[in-house]
Amino acid sequence: WLPGRRYVLALAACCSALVIFGVFLSPDAGVNQWIVAVNRSLSVVALWIMAALLVAAKTATKTLRENQKRYRSIVESQNELIRNISPDGTRIFANEAYCRYHGVTLAEVIGTKSGSRVIEEDKLMWKSRLQSITPEDPSVELEVRQFHRDGKVVWQHWIDTGIFDAVGRLVEIQGVGRDITERKWIENERRENEELLRSVIDNSPSFIAIKDPIGRFLLTNKKHAEIFGFEPEKIKGKTSTDIHPANFAAEAIAQDRAVFRTKSPVTTEREIPVAGGKRTFTVTKFPIFDETGAVQRIG
Repeated sequence: WLPGRRYVLALAACCSALVIFGVFLSPDAGVNQWIVAVNRSLSVVALWIMAALLVAAKTATKTLRENQKRYRSIVESQNELIRNISPDGTRIFANEAYCRYHGVTLAEVIGTKSGSRVIEEDKLMWKSRLQSITPEDPSVELEVRQFHRDGKVVWQHWIDTGIFDAVGRLVEIQGVGRDITERKWIENERRENEELLRSVIDNSPSFIAIKDPIGRFLLTNKKHAEIFGFEPEKIKGKTSTDIHPANFAAEAIAQDRAVFRTKSPVTTEREIPVAGGKRTFTVTKFPIFDETGAVQRIG
């Protein structure tokens, strides 16, 4: 059993005092005895200080081991892929999720180079992002494509953070990653669908427009722009009042309100002022519903 540092120092002071006090009570104490007593008391103090330092060292070592064990437990329990690399890209640590994802053991990971599976088109970007880590800006975020163990290309999202020593030298880089392949597939599919829909709308022989509940144009096609003489991007965000004569705009607004009120399509034949004169069109306006059944847009 070893007492805490404060108790060690207190005991040292007590022992030293007892040594000196014993000499003081001696009736024939001379100068030499006083010198010996002081030396002994200093030796006692030194021994107790060494004991205190030993206690501190053991306590610090125990605390460090406990913290390392706690950190390792937290890291291993994560579903995210965690790996540490040295400044030259050598893997020096990986958690269980990382090893499981890549189908390897920790022993097979340690000492190998990170980035070996990054596809060629993304390697330059990946390297430049890691090289941009500094003490002032220690973290970088990137999405990168890699070859999975089954040979398929997967998407991964990584946040890499540099760990620096006291003088600002990069010691290692810790990365936390996750597979985002499914999200990327969904994003790509949505983008392709949007491009296909836009192509259908723009190539339609009919003019098409979509408005929000307060009558602002959200989307128009090429035919609409051709008829009214406006570029689609210049119409976006404007209302009928902004781009049409007052009487025509008032009729358009009244029809919009009827669609919102009845939640049903409205079809009319209208003489519409267009670039170069007037033309008669059959115009159908219809409600666009959200998931709750409320009218969200007008087409």
